[in-house]
Amino acid sequence: MQMFAYYPEFLIAEAIDPVHGLPSECEFLPTLAKVKAFLEPRYRRHVHMVEMKERFDRARIEAPKRNPEADARMVQRLKSLSASLGSSLTDAKPKGPEAA
Repeated sequence: MQMFAYYPEFLIAEAIDPVHGLPSECEFLPTLAKVKAFLEPRYRRHVHMVEMKERFDRARIEAPKRNPEADARMVQRLKSLSASLGSSLTDAKPKGPEAA
């Protein structure tokens, strides 16, 4: 029964569960092919979840450090843009039905 040694114990327990496992799907003892067909998708899902957790737990790239001078320049440019847009919006004549 080398095949059963390949899969984790919790999957074997799931396979032999009388309510949700192979006994609930077969009238007689399942073939090795049926056992593998039952276990393999669950094993692949388990491996995928382990890989996802490892990827999630891995150290992330550190965020770049803020440059106060660049931040100040950006704030100044945004204020300048806001001021120029504000004056052009107040000078604009309304168009459309609400202008009447």
